[in-house]
Amino acid sequence: MMNPDDKQVLLMLAWLFLQHGQIAKAAALCEEIHEQEPDNPVAAAILASIHLQNAEPQQALEVMKTAKFPPDMARPVALLEGQALIAQGRQAEAHAKWQKYLTQQHV
Repeated sequence: MMNPDDKQVLLMLAWLFLQHGQIAKAAALCEEIHEQEPDNPVAAAILASIHLQNAEPQQALEVMKTAKFPPDMARPVALLEGQALIAQGRQAEAHAKWQKYLTQQHV
C-alpha cells in the first residue's frame, strides 16, 4: 500500500501527464490509486477528465460516483458532470446541475 505522500506525488504526475497530452501515462497512475482507494477525489477527477477526453462520458460519471469530493472541489465536479451529461445529449440535466451548483454557492 502506498503512503499518502507517494499518492500525492503520483497524482501530481498524472495531472501533469494529462495536461501534456500523455493520457495513457496519466490513466495508468490514476487507475492504480483508484483501485486501491475508489473514493479518492483527485484520482476520480483525473480519471473522469481522461474518460471525457476519450469520448467516454458514461465512464466519467461512473468514476465520479465512487469518489468523496470535498466542498472545495464543487466547481470542478460540477464542470466535469456537466461536460459528461452534455456529451450524452442531456443538456437539460447538465443545466439543472449547474444551476444547483450556483444556487449552493450563492453566486
